Amino acid sequence: MPGIEIPCVLIDNNPVVIEKAKEQGFLYCKGDATQDKVLINAGIKRAKGVICVLPTDAQNLYVILTARELNQKIYILARSEEEESEHRLLRAGADRVMSPYQLGGMRMAMAVVRPAMLDFFEITTSRQSLELRMEEVSVGRSSRFVAKTLEASEIRKDYGLIIVAAKKETGKMIFNPAANYVIEEGDKLIAMGEDENVKKFAQACVS
Repeated sequence: MPGIEIPCVLIDNNPVVIEKAKEQGFLYCKGDATQDKVLINAGIKRAKGVICVLPTDAQNLYVILTARELNQKIYILARSEEEESEHRLLRAGADRVMSPYQLGGMRMAMAVVRPAMLDFFEITTSRQSLELRMEEVSVGRSSRFVAKTLEASEIRKDYGLIIVAAKKETGKMIFNPAANYVIEEGDKLIAMGEDENVKKFAQACVS
């Protein structure tokens, strides 16, 4: 996630990609991601999530099935090349499926119809931008924010952040939560503000 350091491992059997990963300091595992032993060597059994972006939907399907078998709790995000593959990938065990073509089309349409909204989106999601950052932050059991309302938590006062939305563990999304919204353990708060403040807030949510 932007603004928060999360260790990740790249799996690829293309020597050019591996060399680039090495130059940029990324952890990597050279091999075919559709092979069980390669996924195991990359740490799939203890990973929190996996992003499947192999060239074909069939390859991504195999990785999804294997990852779900080896790690029941893992979060799986997969790319789909064909629209009809989305339901198949979800049934195989993916938590979310995204189409780069659909997302790209929506973004291009936004650039024409709502250019200011696109500018805002790019500012809050770009790694290069230091103006604003929008981040999803999980509230841990020991966080001082648990059982407090947004107003009482003083998140705005202490961190200069705006809580844009809150996602419950049930999956329910609450947009623009009111000042009397009570923060619960397991909530995922969508916070927007300066990068350094977002980092400090994320640390406070787990300690």
